[in-house]
Amino acid sequence: MPKKIPSHWPINTLFVTVYLTGAITLIVGFNWLLVLSSIIVGWLLSMMGMHTAIHYWATHKTFEPKNKLIKHFLLIVGTLAGVGSTINVGILHRQHHKFSDREGDPHSPQISPRYRIWFQQFEKFTPSPKIVVDLLRDKDHKFYHNHYYKVHAIYVLLLALIDPVYIGYFWALPIIYVYQVIGYLGVGLHAKRLATPDRQPYNVNDYSSNQLIAGLWMPGEGNHNNHHKYPGAANNNQRSGEVDVAYWFIKLVGKNINEIKVDV
Repeated sequence: MPKKIPSHWPINTLFVTVYLTGAITLIVGFNWLLVLSSIIVGWLLSMMGMHTAIHYWATHKTFEPKNKLIKHFLLIVGTLAGVGSTINVGILHRQHHKFSDREGDPHSPQISPRYRIWFQQFEKFTPSPKIVVDLLRDKDHKFYHNHYYKVHAIYVLLLALIDPVYIGYFWALPIIYVYQVIGYLGVGLHAKRLATPDRQPYNVNDYSSNQLIAGLWMPGEGNHNNHHKYPGAANNNQRSGEVDVAYWFIKLVGKNINEIKVDV
């Protein structure tokens, strides 16, 4: 486990490689149909890999995978989301909830420059292994953590065997989509000026806010104030008019789902 999050060079190298590959693909092999396909794949990768696998399952334990096959599927798509292993992100995000928008939060726009958060240059801190002891004790989480880059390499190789241009459209550009979700999650959904009373049904002592439009392009993440009130809840739509377009997927792959129903 790295001592600093995410200062170990491979994550930064992957970040740069993904952006360069995406840019080169669009310059030398532009295709409207493949661009549209990469956006769809990015949306699905955000929902299945980042939101469901890493955020709501590994980090917050809002459900359990129905079986071993689904568990490995979630670990693979979580890995291919490109934001780090479940262990790395688990450390980072649990630290965020512990100190949300206060000193100690690794990615708060109240503390760090917005551009650094958007480009995932988060505040460094020395993590305690205790914060993710549950993940460290799980041999499957440890396996995908230790072989994180090998999973990416195998997927890239498979795409190259089909058509090298697919590396850009079905690996790099979908990950770039996820990076925009992560960026807005840290910057936009914690923006002080957007934390108005209508977007903050709960007083949770931070600037998390609910944003309907955000919830459509970043599936599962739009009702962020709800999430900070009930981080262990799998369902994020708690009021009439709220939308959680990722909840159906959690119900599809999960069991022992923690559902919070709020009467208002």
